[in-house]
Amino acid sequence: MHMTVALGLLLAVALTLHGCGGAGTTPGPTPGTTPGPSPGPTPGPTPGPTTGPTQEDGYKCIVCQHVYDAQKDGGGLTFEQLPATWKCPVCGNPKSAFKSTAVPKGKYKCTVCQHVYDAQKDGGGLPFEQLPATWKCPVCGAPKSAFKTTPALVNRPEDTYTCSVCQHVFDAQKDGGGLPFEQLPATWKCPVCGSPKSAFKTTPALVNRPEDTYTCSVCQHVYDAQKDGGGLPFEQLPATWKCPVCGSPKSAFKKSADLLFL
Repeated sequence: MHMTVALGLLLAVALTLHGCGGAGTTPGPTPGTTPGPSPGPTPGPTPGPTTGPTQEDGYKCIVCQHVYDAQKDGGGLTFEQLPATWKCPVCGNPKSAFKSTAVPKGKYKCTVCQHVYDAQKDGGGLPFEQLPATWKCPVCGAPKSAFKTTPALVNRPEDTYTCSVCQHVFDAQKDGGGLPFEQLPATWKCPVCGSPKSAFKTTPALVNRPEDTYTCSVCQHVYDAQKDGGGLPFEQLPATWKCPVCGSPKSAFKKSADLLFL
C-alpha cells in the first residue's frame, strides 16, 4: 500500500516537472516556416572617385570653330578618349581637324640662380602668388621678389595658304571639303584660277608681341608697375626712383621686349 502511494507521488512530481520544463527553453521554429538568414548591415553608397577641380584643355574645330563639349558631343568622354572615327557634330570634319586651345601658364624663375619654383617641393603645395613675402629661394636664398614669371607659351595661330597667281586664300570648308591644306591631294587645284596646289604659298599668322618691359641691368629685376611704382608706367617714375631689389638707380633699367615662345 505504501509502495503504491510512493510511486503515485513520484509520478505526479514527474508530470509536474515535465509540464514546467518548457519555461526558459528556446522555442523551435514554427512548423511550416523556414527561418531565413539574419539580415546583414545595409551597405552604404559606394564612394566614387574623388575628383579635384581640373581644367581640361579645350579643343576647337579649325574649320567651323566649334568648341568640343564632352557632354553634348562625346557622351561624357574627354576629347582624347574619342575614337579616331569621331567627327565634328557641326561640320562633319574628322577628329584631326580639332586643335587644342590650351595656353600653358608661365612659371616663376629666380633671376639670381635661375631656379624654377616648384609648388610641391619649395612651397608646401602653395601657388607662388600665395607665398608669404618673407619666403626665400631654397637654392640661393634670394627674396621672393627676385622671382619672375617666364612668358607663357602661346599657341601660334593657323597659317593661311594663298594662291600666288590669283591671291585666293584657301578656305578648308569651301575649297577642300573640310580638309586642312596639308591633307589635300597633289591633284587639287585652285578653285578660282585652276592653278595647282604647288602654286599656294603659306602666309605666317601674325602674332602680337607683348608690351616692352624694363629690366634692371644689375639684378635682372623686371619692373612691375603695380608692385614697384604704385601703378605708374616706368617712363613716369621720378629720376630718384630706385630698384626695389638691389637699390640701383632708374638709369640702370634697360628696355627689353619680352621673349615670346612660339
